[in-house]
Amino acid sequence: MYEEAKYIHNLYPEIQDFDFFILVGFIHDLGKVLLSKKFGGLPQWSVVGDIFPVGCKYNENCVFADFGFQTGNPDYHDPVLNSEYGIYTKNCGFNNLQMAFSHDEYLSSVLEKNSTNFPKEAMYVIRFHSFYPWHTSKSGTRGYDIFASEYDWKMLPLLKAL
Repeated sequence: MYEEAKYIHNLYPEIQDFDFFILVGFIHDLGKVLLSKKFGGLPQWSVVGDIFPVGCKYNENCVFADFGFQTGNPDYHDPVLNSEYGIYTKNCGFNNLQMAFSHDEYLSSVLEKNSTNFPKEAMYVIRFHSFYPWHTSKSGTRGYDIFASEYDWKMLPLLKAL
């Protein structure tokens, strides 16, 4: 489970070299190039912002939940896709969720498809760094924790460190 207030190297003794973490800090938002006309010129709303899993009920801990934007999505009115677990199972792990498209998903996909040498921990924090309902909940209750696996709980301090 989640441990707080410890040195990061004590929480992850299996990681011998944290040099990758510095580089991840520099590149984690590179997916925002999708806003540039040279890389697609996508609108800001489709690239930047908090991410959340699709295929299940939208959580109130999402940054823009109070605005009601999610009610315009047809999935919001689907009884299966708007149920607590939706198409997923309890504790299935975040890597098994389909997340809303974002600069995070884009960059992690590009790195993965190009056989990056980053460790799995780096790929995890790149993919989920904008998953605010999970790591920086506005209510104090973690959103989507029903899907968290032991690995997700273990990665939480590293994700928060980014």
